[in-house]
Amino acid sequence: MDSEEGRLEMLNKNKENLAPALRDRTVRSGGALFRAKSLFDAGDLAAALLATEQILESDPDHLGALEVRVRALWRLGDFPAVLRTLRRLTALNPYEPGYFLMQGNSLGMLGRPVEARSAYQRCAEFACSPVREEALASIAEIDLQLGPSSRLAPVPIPGVSEFLPDVADSTDSVVFVERATVEDRPVWATAARPS
Repeated sequence: MDSEEGRLEMLNKNKENLAPALRDRTVRSGGALFRAKSLFDAGDLAAALLATEQILESDPDHLGALEVRVRALWRLGDFPAVLRTLRRLTALNPYEPGYFLMQGNSLGMLGRPVEARSAYQRCAEFACSPVREEALASIAEIDLQLGPSSRLAPVPIPGVSEFLPDVADSTDSVVFVERATVEDRPVWATAARPS
């Protein structure tokens, strides 16, 4: 077995060991997480954020609470907070391509297309991802908008790029996506300056 096969085998074992630990955390706080999800589904985003804060006080790495939190922050349009929460999520589970797609969407909403392209590129590296095509379409759109200069080099995303595995192939990833709609985009008002 060559070193590449050994590295792939090690990454797959790490991924298999990660999933049960994350599931156990979700089961232990099931009632509180169910409440947070229900509040989010009902549209009470402030209460959903409060419910996730309570879960995260006792378990700062609770995957389910962080996912509900990032979706609520997205709906509120707090994209810097979305990016901070996604950093935590990708640290916990670097095998979820939807996190990178949402990261690219958030960076795009903040007007940072080169960084967004890097996040979409990371998402597209997951060969069997159900969101891969969406990431590739976003990359093509950025390339069309910025021209060839956007393809020069990937931009490291602070707090994310440092710990990602070299091989990114997830055949059983859970889809985690909060898609932007036209209504979600920020509206910038311009005021005429007096002359």
